[in-house]
Amino acid sequence: MITTVDLKKMNKSRIFQYIHYAKETSRQDIGNQLDLSLPTINQNLKSLKESGLIHFVGSFDSTGGRKAQTIVVNETAKLAISINIKRNIIVAMAINLNGTIIATMSKNIVFKVCEKYSISIGNLVDELISSNQLESNRILGVGITIPGVFDKSGENILVAPTLHASDFEVSILSRCINYPCIVVNDAKSGAYAEIWNIGIYDVSKKIAEFEQFSDSTKVYLLLDRGVGGAIIQGAKHFDGMHNRAGEFGHMTIVPGGKKCECGKQGCLEAYVSTARLSDDFEITLDEFFKELENGNKEYKKVFNLYIDKLCIGINNIYTLFDSEVVLGGKVVCYIEQYLDIIKKKLETLNSFDADGNYLKLSQCEQQEASIGVALMFIGEYIQKI
Repeated sequence: MITTVDLKKMNKSRIFQYIHYAKETSRQDIGNQLDLSLPTINQNLKSLKESGLIHFVGSFDSTGGRKAQTIVVNETAKLAISINIKRNIIVAMAINLNGTIIATMSKNIVFKVCEKYSISIGNLVDELISSNQLESNRILGVGITIPGVFDKSGENILVAPTLHASDFEVSILSRCINYPCIVVNDAKSGAYAEIWNIGIYDVSKKIAEFEQFSDSTKVYLLLDRGVGGAIIQGAKHFDGMHNRAGEFGHMTIVPGGKKCECGKQGCLEAYVSTARLSDDFEITLDEFFKELENGNKEYKKVFNLYIDKLCIGINNIYTLFDSEVVLGGKVVCYIEQYLDIIKKKLETLNSFDADGNYLKLSQCEQQEASIGVALMFIGEYIQKI
């Protein structure tokens, strides 16, 4: 049974969440969308303002009568930090309560499971905070992404092929960080950023719909040097029995085929890693696609093979989940112009009536996808207000 105290807390949470996802709103709009009385709204807005969580920043244009005050979130009230680990670099970013990146810093260092590397991560976090004069009491936590396969407990990484590492404890990455810390797979971070970017709530809908998370399933496929993925059900991740759901990069698409960095043969990652378009030629992705556009026949042959294998992987995923497949990662911005070709290939591969339009490109830039792990702290904080 819901008590009066529960109801008051629920109303405060609903009001703040609506303000956050609406970006800017008014008392009248809140009342219309959430079906709350003006006294209830005013009481909660007063509490949120006293807590430093919202601002009144002027007025909307009037259509007659008194102008409605514009209400926005105080984006600096809370912060979170993401640490993105790659083979040769660590990138740190700070985000505000609206999920906007406000500071970035990086350090060129080769990944190694050792105390020195742990200290480097801690130092980078401290340097990001101090050099940008971020207030430590506003920091909700630090999220770390790593391209690795976690065990069932989430406390150990079984293998991180692109880092050339295996069998180490997650805690070694966070032991020198003086804030709450989580460590997640990089694809899971990208998937969460995708959820955030499309909006957990559609604020154009009435409250009956506004408060319902979608129950649809989306599958996220990350195309980077490592290839991974995540399964999104509504606004949550499906982790699977052993915390390995979505490791699409290591499904076999060519039995006995090209050797993967995981040690097996014929994995999807062995064929659609960005390394096939860059490292193999000792060039950057920019250089590869410029040459491709200029008619380089060798690169065209390589790219056609890349697309063929990618489509096999995407079709397999679609056949299993019968849901939208979202492509994310570094390569996405380059292949957008080839999307129609990819969809036509998918149409020929599918055994049913799919036309390829189930394939979507991520709405997140690469940098945005990397902050998904920090957004997890922001999202949890918002839900608990």
